[in-house]
Amino acid sequence: ISVAPNPQSLLMFTSATLLGKKVLAVNCQSSQTIQFILPDTFERYEPTPTLSSDLLSYNGKWGSAFYMRPRQTVGGEDDRIQLTYDEARGFGINDLFFMGDDDETLVTASFITSGIFSYQFKNFANVSNLVWDYINFRNGRVVNNVFYPGTGEYGFRGLAGDQDNNIFLSSRGDNQVYKIPAGTLATSKATDLRNTTGYPFDDRRHMLTTTPDFDLTPTDTDFPRLSALVSDCPKELLPSTTYTCHVITNPTGNNAGTKTAADRVWVLGMGSNKVYRLVVTGTTATMTSSGSDVTLNKAQNLVWYPFSPTNTNPSLDLLYIANTIGNTIEVVRAETLAHVTTINTVNP
Repeated sequence: ISVAPNPQSLLMFTSATLLGKKVLAVNCQSSQTIQFILPDTFERYEPTPTLSSDLLSYNGKWGSAFYMRPRQTVGGEDDRIQLTYDEARGFGINDLFFMGDDDETLVTASFITSGIFSYQFKNFANVSNLVWDYINFRNGRVVNNVFYPGTGEYGFRGLAGDQDNNIFLSSRGDNQVYKIPAGTLATSKATDLRNTTGYPFDDRRHMLTTTPDFDLTPTDTDFPRLSALVSDCPKELLPSTTYTCHVITNPTGNNAGTKTAADRVWVLGMGSNKVYRLVVTGTTATMTSSGSDVTLNKAQNLVWYPFSPTNTNPSLDLLYIANTIGNTIEVVRAETLAHVTTINTVNP
């Protein structure tokens, strides 16, 4: 199946718009589009453009079109959007999350700039976007006569969601995790097609206040370099299976209550060679990092695996973590971050 250049991620969802058909969304980073495929027939889904749709034709094939036009959220002035033309149109989009709302909204984050986009499959419309500008955290800053080096990096390297449609993002620019509350991306376009909230200079809106901080020595140049993340309350473990999330009241025993909002998030540090567990409460989080028994080497991705079918005993849940150097997969207990085993992918 031919798609636009540089496909980065795949996501399968069930579309009410297409009367229950499965749709495979393909994020194509270089062409700045999401392409849609009907997996049952191996055909591309080609919507019919209308005057109100945001669609882009690439080599005669239609996909999503993104753009960022600043809203005017304060004083009638344009919101801050310090992006290039291509960045504001989705260059660098990577991970995908499907909200499953009435508009069948897909959310994607940019790998190269601190912006996220939402795209309504039902209406083929890029309705609501968010963008940050962390220039001092990238370039360095002075606070109380102390210099804090900049990361020199950009973009969101991890994206995950929960059943309440809260969005979690790991930011490489300032090495923090952000929680975008459900409904933030539901804001409609303005009548003049303004669709993007740009936060003020160095405004870290929606950042989780995390204790302790990921970077315990912020005056040096050894950065955590946060990357992929997962939550403990995903929409689906399979495209057709809604997962029941359980409240963790006893980390080592049975838990009877259920929930729809994630309160556990795990994120990788490619620079620190650690995996971090966040216990999330509202806009704050308590962080625990893996110890010396867990050997990570530029870990690029991870999967959360609820060991028991009902997830009533989270002490059994696992993380599978892929090391890009060393050709291994580390298996770790999700709740304690204790090492379980190492799988060698070259010489099993």
